[in-house]
Amino acid sequence: MQRTIVIKVSLIVTLSASVILGTNLKNVQTIVQIIATIPTSPIELDYERLKIDMSLIEARSIPGQDQEIFKSSQKSIHIWKYNESKIIGIFQNQKLIEKRIEWK
Repeated sequence: MQRTIVIKVSLIVTLSASVILGTNLKNVQTIVQIIATIPTSPIELDYERLKIDMSLIEARSIPGQDQEIFKSSQKSIHIWKYNESKIIGIFQNQKLIEKRIEWK
């Protein structure tokens, strides 16, 4: 799973606003958070690199070896295995229309 790092800058913003506005801290209600979600595993990194509307050729260049598990005239389903977990990509007319991770 992804781990999220949250950096709170609310104190700095609050102090700055207090100085600029000439108010005390309890009157300033603006809280700002910078949230950066950092993928922490190869499966998460590859999942983030797969973009909707990406071609099948582009998608195959990102993660490791894929396996086509279904194919019709317009749709195909591909999986990329990572130990017990996998990425599933659904393609229509050679373009990625859906992606998901199945965790084990």
